[in-house]
Amino acid sequence: MKSPVEKSYGVLCNAANFCVRKCRDLLRRGISAPEHPASGSAQSEERFRSAFTHASIGMALVSLDGRWLQVNKSLSAMMGYSMEELLKTDFQTLTHPDDLPADLEYVKCLVAGEIQSYVMEKRYFHRDRHIICASLSVSMVRDSAGKPLYFISQIEDITQRKRAEEALRHSEARLSLALAAAGQGTYDADLAAGGEVSFSAECATMLGYESRAFKRSFESLQTMVHPEDWAEAVQARHQYLSGDREEYRTTFRVRTASGGWKWVLCLGAIVERDAQGRPLRLVGTYTDITERKEHEDRIEYLATHDALTGLANRNLLDDRLNQAIARTNRTGRCVLAVLFLDLDRFKVLNDSLGHQLGDLLIKEVAARLCNSMRSSDTVARRGGDEFVVLVEGLAGPDDVLPVAQKIQAAIAEPFVIAGHEIFTTVTIGATIYPTDGVTIERLLANADGAMYRAKLEGGGGFGFYTAELGQRTIERFTMERALRQALDRNEFELYYQPQVRLADGKIVGVEALIRWHQPELGFVLPARFIPLAEDTGLIVPIGEWVLRTASDQLARWRTQGLPEVRMAVNASARQFWQGSLIKVVRELMIQGSFDPSNLEIEVTESVIMRDVAQTIRLLTALKDLGVLITIDDFGTGYSSLAYLRRLPLQRLKIDQSFVHEIGISPGADELVRQIIDLAHAMDLVVVAEGIETAEQLNLLKLWNCDEGQGHYFARAMKADACQALLASGGFIVPEHAERVAT
Repeated sequence: MKSPVEKSYGVLCNAANFCVRKCRDLLRRGISAPEHPASGSAQSEERFRSAFTHASIGMALVSLDGRWLQVNKSLSAMMGYSMEELLKTDFQTLTHPDDLPADLEYVKCLVAGEIQSYVMEKRYFHRDRHIICASLSVSMVRDSAGKPLYFISQIEDITQRKRAEEALRHSEARLSLALAAAGQGTYDADLAAGGEVSFSAECATMLGYESRAFKRSFESLQTMVHPEDWAEAVQARHQYLSGDREEYRTTFRVRTASGGWKWVLCLGAIVERDAQGRPLRLVGTYTDITERKEHEDRIEYLATHDALTGLANRNLLDDRLNQAIARTNRTGRCVLAVLFLDLDRFKVLNDSLGHQLGDLLIKEVAARLCNSMRSSDTVARRGGDEFVVLVEGLAGPDDVLPVAQKIQAAIAEPFVIAGHEIFTTVTIGATIYPTDGVTIERLLANADGAMYRAKLEGGGGFGFYTAELGQRTIERFTMERALRQALDRNEFELYYQPQVRLADGKIVGVEALIRWHQPELGFVLPARFIPLAEDTGLIVPIGEWVLRTASDQLARWRTQGLPEVRMAVNASARQFWQGSLIKVVRELMIQGSFDPSNLEIEVTESVIMRDVAQTIRLLTALKDLGVLITIDDFGTGYSSLAYLRRLPLQRLKIDQSFVHEIGISPGADELVRQIIDLAHAMDLVVVAEGIETAEQLNLLKLWNCDEGQGHYFARAMKADACQALLASGGFIVPEHAERVAT
């Protein structure tokens, strides 16, 4: 007969296994999410985006014949082999021969579809040939047709646990020591005695009390549990004891001796029942998960808030606007106003005062906007000096003007920043739901249009969206007509911005950037005409011209004996999805005008995530031609780790909005570091875009970023200036960046 200690330990092990199984479920969803990124929870997606790489247990992607395709650092450390060495072998070689037949039988059933997954305990050989006891969980990843692709294995080293199990059967003291070492506390609830709960000394230590065991009645525990968590904790316990749920697992906050709160993971199992099957005794563990919860909350915050101001970012704005529309539809009596704000003369202020003071001004404006609005309103930053305010519960359009006037009065007050007294105004455009639009895109576009028309009439203005054809529409028609003639009139020109290896300043590539010199409109920035070209389909012939011109330029530099560099070309959404990009690359290869390994195609994250399956097919076709593939503007979309790992990428470019915040916002520093680590874990070269300061450069080098580009090295320049720079040696020393800028 087992002793009470042995029974208790067995229950504790079961409770711990519940925890591990749940974590595996979460990891599995994070790594192999359904092929519909928008259908999952953005909150969960961000939380487990780096689960594979940073998991505390070993994880691997395994081919159907047993070869390791991808492993994480935890598995490498567990086995004693480097990650590169593991990728050269298979799981059969490292498995104990007595355990291999059972494992292979499971694999056979899994491939045949007879089971969905399996869990087993097995033994592996460490590099130094000692035996590792492991808990193995394996699931199969199939394509849309059900064909097996590869296995996902989670491998937890349970060697110590196995050894502890053997020893703890003979000593209650050893059980206590093992729990203390694991940072866990135990509890034992006597359900027959009115629910009195005994807690171990480790529980007391965890909460900052004197290290000794103590007892509490179940009712008195309410004073220890956070009020917001109590009802859910009681419900989880009741459902488990009544048989409505299979496992007892819940998280809640517990008050510490200092009056603060700690998050704990509570696991438990029934170990004793009466003759009628009613539970008499519940035994389990408490584990401190405060640090993990804080990390998850931080990641969630970074994904939904602007790094500079702390305001809602575009992702959170879209979510809030969706909710506001739903609430307005339910009430049916009130209207929703969307206000689009743009600071007047901000570019002049930013250029004259410097970017750092400009950022401080943006932060002060954000603070005043928040102070001017109700707590129920949403204030968001769209980027740069643009803000959006959502105002709900208005009786009608007449209530919008007083809100706008209040905002303008607040912004009109002078700002004192670093000893400078700064005056600015704000122009506001407003649109009303549902009168002016019923979708997020239409409401924001109409509010933006109303703001733009108000700005044309002078700074500090306000205007509602109207259906009449305004100045902005006329400008669009004028630009579209000129754009259709631009290619024939040879009005486009390519500029080239160097991409530098951060370790030594060597130029390893250039990015081709289009410029438009229009006789009537003047120098037109890409931000003005590229969206229009996309809308009208003109981006396809323009994109083809860019690719052919850039390839010809690269070939000329090569014949002149200049150092070999990559030529990076941006692919538009229409080019990519219509397949014209692949067609042009093939034609250029047939003509022999360039080496495809020196051509780099940059595709934005938003384009990639539109249709992942089709994206993989198109990118694979490009890669098969020998072209390098880069995911551009990374961090501005919602890439799933599972999808990202499946894409045939070689390079990842961090969006300049994140680089700009380096050294200014700790949150941005943390996010950029994580992006670099994530990319390196997937063997991607990381390029930082928009480097403008020495501090940004030094931090990126410290974080092992591979390459970078930006005004700190050189601005985009004409072909002859870039040619001279390459001929001079092909290195850029940051101190001389201004000297080589054009």
